[in-house]
Amino acid sequence: MSAAATGGIGVLTSALTDLPSLAKKAGQLLEEVDPSKADELFKEETKLSISRNIRSFRSEFQAILEKSGFSTVVITIDDLDRCLPSTIIETLEAIRLFLYVPKTAFILGADERLVKYAVRSRFPEFPGDRTDVGRDYLEKLVQYAVRIPPMTRGDTENYIALLLIQGKIDEANYDKCIEWALDSGSIQEGRTFNATNAAGLFGQLSDDLREDLALAQHIGPVLGVGLNGNPRQCKRFLNTLMMRIKMADSRKIELERRILAKLMLLEYFRPQFFRSLSEWQSTQSGISKQLKILEQSLQFQENNEPEKDSSTKVVDLKERENFPEIEAWLQDQWILQWADTEPSLAEIDLRPYYYFSREKLTDISSGAKRLSPEAQDIIRKLLSRSEAVRGNAFKQANTLNQADAAAVLDELFDKSRNSENNSDENSPLGIAINWVSERKELGAELVAFINSLPDTDLPIWVVTRLEKALKDSQHISALVQFLERISNSSTASPALKKAAKSRFDRIVKEGK
Repeated sequence: MSAAATGGIGVLTSALTDLPSLAKKAGQLLEEVDPSKADELFKEETKLSISRNIRSFRSEFQAILEKSGFSTVVITIDDLDRCLPSTIIETLEAIRLFLYVPKTAFILGADERLVKYAVRSRFPEFPGDRTDVGRDYLEKLVQYAVRIPPMTRGDTENYIALLLIQGKIDEANYDKCIEWALDSGSIQEGRTFNATNAAGLFGQLSDDLREDLALAQHIGPVLGVGLNGNPRQCKRFLNTLMMRIKMADSRKIELERRILAKLMLLEYFRPQFFRSLSEWQSTQSGISKQLKILEQSLQFQENNEPEKDSSTKVVDLKERENFPEIEAWLQDQWILQWADTEPSLAEIDLRPYYYFSREKLTDISSGAKRLSPEAQDIIRKLLSRSEAVRGNAFKQANTLNQADAAAVLDELFDKSRNSENNSDENSPLGIAINWVSERKELGAELVAFINSLPDTDLPIWVVTRLEKALKDSQHISALVQFLERISNSSTASPALKKAAKSRFDRIVKEGK
């Protein structure tokens, strides 16, 4: 054994022998410390220790990089905006430790608005200071900001088409499709990838491929407008579509993709109408008479010649008076366009389609399951007790795409259904009406929801608030019908009936 090793053992033995006496001395020293100052000493030592560890870690990390021979180490952090605000700040602060280490670079993938929100939550602005804390923080941290613009309508159709045919053709032909979509001519002319283009690239197409490309052209324009070209939400729509088809296949049930896709568009952009159609078809063996009358009404409007139609259609159209709930549908321009697109659903048994959509029909926060981070943030603000916070949320209403705006409204409907008392003007029902004041295209869906509530549960202020939200919109006739119905209701309170009658008479008089 070497002398160094022998000496080391001796030192260790001596230290072990002296431990009892050292412990006794340490105890005596601790007794002499002022307890009131002990916490401060420990906190100060902790701060110094953290600072020394950070400097030491940075130096050691830099030394490792130099020895590794790497030219650059790139760290990619995606979906940062999916984290909680506290986690976002902790991640950004951790990155700051490496900012001055050579040969390192970070790529952050996130929604800038939500990161700014997290920063403002952690570092609120000083009173009277209008400085944007979130913006300034990111400007100091991020050297190059690359903002990805939303997809255009043509981009969305091409994206959906590529997603649908992915894995169904060989890699070489799929690369040709991508090159076609990214070609400058395609971008400038706004061309969309269809069966003709595909056949020109790799020849004869199978029936499945033709169906896929036809489906992309069918739903692409609607998703492109309704989702503001958000690729993640487009892909989620398709994932849900394919998952339901596979679920049906496992039960040996065949779902037509175009029918399912059309119903899912209603589910995403008009959730309340989707629920209403569910109730109609469930009581009519899957074939809704209301939907049939709606489609026939559109045919009469287009032809403007009812006498040329069959007597059956004329009889069905006269029955429209027996289904006043259809009027709300006819007041919504989006619904009219949806109902007018192929395929027709009037004679389709919708029961299997709704069976595999039933997770969206529960009252347990169905909208929240598909709320984007932006919409979730707005919901939190709308349900805040602070009037100022709610006001800021309403100002953000027009920043959301159609699907998110409809999902927010549907979430408020769920809250209202589950609320024991909607008499407060700041209840979920009141907030829903105010939300429609900012997103007037959802007015018909709001009227349909309020009509589904018991008249006994409607507070008197609903009349004035609903009038304020809808009077100057395309949904004025739906408002008039609601007021007339409440005026003649046998279950509404006398005060509510009186208010509705007064507003109804005034609107009718002004309209003459």
